[in-house]
Amino acid sequence: MLPRTPSGPIAANTYCYVLHPDHGDKIVAEGRTGGSWKSPSQKYGNLCKEGEQMLQIHRIVVPNLPLLFIEERQPFRVMEHALVKSSGSIIHVKWLTKLLWRKPNVGNAKTPS
Repeated sequence: MLPRTPSGPIAANTYCYVLHPDHGDKIVAEGRTGGSWKSPSQKYGNLCKEGEQMLQIHRIVVPNLPLLFIEERQPFRVMEHALVKSSGSIIHVKWLTKLLWRKPNVGNAKTPS
């Protein structure tokens, strides 16, 4: 089992495991964190409310799961729609910070099951 994330957000640009409320403590994806509610305001204001954090999805372990937040400006509905593509497209989606676990900084760490 992985150590729990502290109550605050994970630092931006940190690799992480992604959980989903429908799957308990099972890892459903891997990604990289973005800004959170504690990040300084951006040009257009804060993107997150308290307890939320932006996320890039890099690898999906459990397919066909709905995103937690559906934004009007983005037509994404499931995690596969937001997957970072090798062509360089990077999409950030909003996620709950409590459902993100910092990925250990171990050279060849395997994804726990």
